Amino acid sequence: MSGYITLSEGPFSYPIDTVCSGPAATCTEDLDSDGCTDVVCAANDRLKWYENVGGTGTDFVRHMIYSSFDGGAVSTADIDDDGDPDVVSASWYGQQIRWFENPQGSSPWPSHLMASGYSSAQSACSADIDGDGDQDVLGTSFYQNEITWWENTDGSGTDWLEHKIDGNFEGARRVRTYDIDSDGDIDVIGSSDLNGVVLWINEDGSGFDWTELAIAPGYRMSFALHMTDIDWDGDVDVVSVSAYEENLMDRPTHF
Repeated sequence: MSGYITLSEGPFSYPIDTVCSGPAATCTEDLDSDGCTDVVCAANDRLKWYENVGGTGTDFVRHMIYSSFDGGAVSTADIDDDGDPDVVSASWYGQQIRWFENPQGSSPWPSHLMASGYSSAQSACSADIDGDGDQDVLGTSFYQNEITWWENTDGSGTDWLEHKIDGNFEGARRVRTYDIDSDGDIDVIGSSDLNGVVLWINEDGSGFDWTELAIAPGYRMSFALHMTDIDWDGDVDVVSVSAYEENLMDRPTHF
């Protein structure tokens, strides 16, 4: 089944790709370091990036990252600390977390498997969880009910050590990171089908001592999660959506 990837600007829409099988997730990043924002797309059959030629958003050239991808999530970070953004992915059906090394103008993109058998991997993002100066990776497993982080032990993305944050986060969906308590280290926010939206405080900055706080326990089947300062008070707020909001349907909800 073909799908569409479009760029919207006010009332106008510009097609990026009109023949894309089952597009599942997108993100943006200047992958070729030309000063223009490009687009990455995770689909049912491919992981691709679209070069924003000229930076106008009206002319895109499609490039392959990985030809055996099967749905999931995608994000970007400089995993190998070489100065350019790499691509991190979660594969639902492939049950894998991978990162793809940015070849900067050449191809293919070297693929690095971080986790296999990670059942129905729903989300993947990157942050320096242990405060050692390199990018670690976080992921969620829907069927294993897990939020996990992988330690980038040598800083080059070639050696990973798995650490579980929560193994009872039922129907884990999304994971995001932010220094919520402003103590200088990275905390973790997750959304799920049964546990709602939850915050884990990184107590000592090591990534091994977590305190769990329920943000919205009744906010079930939460499929999206974002961080921004909604009320302009100088701190970050959490934005989410719920397909089934238990015990919260009779009143406006914010958290």
